[in-house]
Amino acid sequence: MIDDIDPNAFVTQSQVMGVYGKGFDKFKVKHKARKEKEIGK
Repeated sequence: MIDDIDPNAFVTQSQVMGVYGKGFDKFKVKHKARKEKEIGK
């Protein structure tokens, strides 16, 4: 399909551990305030 669109296209492929964004997984980020609360600051 890519060759049909652009025969000179440069394409790379690599292994993916996760995909984040709309329609995919949500970011799993701890917020600083929550972390400080957990340690008792």
